[in-house]
Amino acid sequence: MKSARFLIATVAIVAAIAFMGATPVPTPNTEDPAKTARFQAFFQDILAGHAPTAGVTPQMQQGLTPELISEIDANTAPFGKFQKLQFVSEDSVQGYDRYHYTAIFDKGKPDYLFVLDSSGNIAGFFREE
Repeated sequence: MKSARFLIATVAIVAAIAFMGATPVPTPNTEDPAKTARFQAFFQDILAGHAPTAGVTPQMQQGLTPELISEIDANTAPFGKFQKLQFVSEDSVQGYDRYHYTAIFDKGKPDYLFVLDSSGNIAGFFREE
């Protein structure tokens, strides 16, 4: 599991660099149903073994290798069948908007972070501890 978390975090390296030493700026914590639907579709594509290509940064496209998607599958398998994403909060760090969600599976509820760049493209996502 640890290697999968590392690989997922690596996909978000561009966003992670921007977060170093930065203090998140709180934003209105109101769920945007369109963004939740978008993140859920993205997450379901990943869980189905597909690398989304639309609405993601070039770095994200390159990072979503078959090996990484396989690692994500192995990491999420113990949680059972995915049901939905549940909005928790959002904030902003150095031009990146971060959206915190709980992924509801039938056997667990891990937390995930989805990151959008200033153009609205998915720049990263990773499991939060």
